[in-house]
Amino acid sequence: AGPAITKEVATLLADAQTMGGYPVIGHVVAADLRLAAQLQPGHEVRWRRSTLEEAHAAARALAAAIAGASCGDRVARSEA
Repeated sequence: AGPAITKEVATLLADAQTMGGYPVIGHVVAADLRLAAQLQPGHEVRWRRSTLEEAHAAARALAAAIAGASCGDRVARSEA
């Protein structure tokens, strides 16, 4: 019998190994890395396909929100 099939996915961030070990099934867009970095083990995540244009637009929107935020404001990106 082969390995058990599971729906669990490991998200590797900046401290991940540089090669080998895990198949890559996707990427977190840059605008959402701050959210991914705050996830706790076992947290449920819903993945969705996005285009490069959508990822760029999300990065621009986040940069604009940060530029317009004062020190006490919280910055959040709405999920459409």
